[in-house]
Parts: sequence; C-alpha cells; structure tokens
Amino acid sequence: MVYRSEKKEGTVPLPLSEEDSGLFRYYLADTGMFVHQSRIPRSDFMVKDKRRTLSGTFYEKYVADELRAKEIALFYWTGKKSNGMEFAVQNGPYAVPIDVKKNAGKKNSLDAFRTFNPKYTAVKISSGNYGYDPERDLLSIQLYQTFLLAEQLSKGESITPRMRD
Repeated sequence: MVYRSEKKEGTVPLPLSEEDSGLFRYYLADTGMFVHQSRIPRSDFMVKDKRRTLSGTFYEKYVADELRAKEIALFYWTGKKSNGMEFAVQNGPYAVPIDVKKNAGKKNSLDAFRTFNPKYTAVKISSGNYGYDPERDLLSIQLYQTFLLAEQLSKGESITPRMRD
C-alpha cells in the first residue's frame, strides 16, 4: 500500500482537496519494504555515525503513516526556490504547515509558507526539544508525539494555543 501526497504551491486553497495536477509524492506504507527498497544495510541503523543515511526520509514516512492512520489527507507545499513543507494539513479554516526534521533544522521554509498563507500555528516535528514558541507561533513536538497531533487533527480540535484571524 502507498500513500499519495498532493503538491500545493503558493497560497494554499481551502478546503484542501485532491487535484489531478500530476505532481505528488508517494509514501510506502510497509516499513520493512521501505527499508529493503532503500538498499541501506540493516547494520547501518545500529551504527551511530551511519544513521544519517536517509534518516530524514524515514522521519517523513513515519509522520505520513501516523497522519494516514487517522485518515488525514496528505498534502505537501512548495514555495519559490527550494522552500518546502513536508506536509500541509487542514485544521478548521486553516492550512497547518508541518515541517519534519531529523535534527533541530532551520525555519526558512516556514517563513516562506507564511508569506503566502495566513499566519496560523505551524508544527515542527523533530528529535529536538518540544514546546511552543509564541513569537513564531510554532509548536515543536518530538517524533514519538506525532500520534497525538494526528489524533487532535482527526477530531477537528484546534492545535493552536491562541486563534488568529
């Protein structure tokens, strides 16, 4: 089984819906098959110095699995240059950008997303610290907390500590 993630550019039209633009990403649902297809030796997952190989892709795949488990439609966003958000999901009347990083990562893509879209709480999923940054309106969670985010989104609950117009 594969999950399809549709591409959105610039201003994200709401409600989010699938279009046949021909631009999409696929996520392979079977983790074992995904590891096999990556051709990364299993031993590399046990050696700390070698764990970097495609680990960001595995983080993305895990997030896609958790979102789809709650039947959340997958979309991703690209801006100008190389800016992009791994996921954009709908939460009420807002498009919520979700950035997935294996480490702390930079927030350039978030700034680019917000130039095109109304400001709303963004989510960063990484192995870094978790918490809420009110100045950037950024909710940071660790990878293992993704199921909680997916649960909230699937119930239509607001993920923002404060609503913005």
